[in-house]
Amino acid sequence: MNVVDLLADDVPDLLRKLDGRSVRLVNADTRISIPSTETVAEPMNWIERLLHTISDPTIAYLLMSLGGLALIYELSNPGAILPGVVGGIALLLALYALGTLPVNMAGVGLILFALLLFLVELLFTNSGFLTIGGILSFILGTLLLVLAPEREAFLRVSIPAAIAMILVIVVFFTVIAAAILRVHRRRPMIGQEAMIGELGVAKTDVGDDGTVLVAGELWRASAEESTQIIAPGQRVQVIGIDGLHLTVRPAEAAV
Repeated sequence: MNVVDLLADDVPDLLRKLDGRSVRLVNADTRISIPSTETVAEPMNWIERLLHTISDPTIAYLLMSLGGLALIYELSNPGAILPGVVGGIALLLALYALGTLPVNMAGVGLILFALLLFLVELLFTNSGFLTIGGILSFILGTLLLVLAPEREAFLRVSIPAAIAMILVIVVFFTVIAAAILRVHRRRPMIGQEAMIGELGVAKTDVGDDGTVLVAGELWRASAEESTQIIAPGQRVQVIGIDGLHLTVRPAEAAV
């Protein structure tokens, strides 16, 4: 097919093989003459070395994932500053690197969407559903970057790095979601809601109206069943509150 003219082991070998070789130009053949010269290597400066290092799919993937997590931490805990600065730099470097590589952009989009879902979950909903969606989106995006069939092996994310990052994401946000659910299920410690379930003692007959001692204070109270009279000295449990008026029932009736 005349695709390859010659093979060389290195640059000096290539120059030796090119010397004296004829090539056809537009009007005539021309002989290549390369004097015997010494090749000089021009090393990369530190910026070029940095850009060369991050222009690796695995490094870019790790920078994007860890940078996104750092930004999520900063936005959910304003004032930390350092995670926001480091995360922002890491995410921008990752986007630069991915922009120079022919990677699967659908995978990148799914990972960024997952990070957005995690942030919305922490800031607004706290339901756990967005966390599940974010984990699934992150896993799918990672699989596209790891297993993209149209890419060469060197353009795919390393499988061990992908597995490690998926485990970090799953464990981290599962722990956070579980902690959020525990907080939501925890009994309120302040405010009117904290009175629900408190035990006290009836100081007067409690029917449609009466007085009970709860949490060291006297409260106006009504019995849960208006036909039932709670006698003075009987223990009661608060089941409702309306302003400064309690609804109680006998403690022994509480489930």
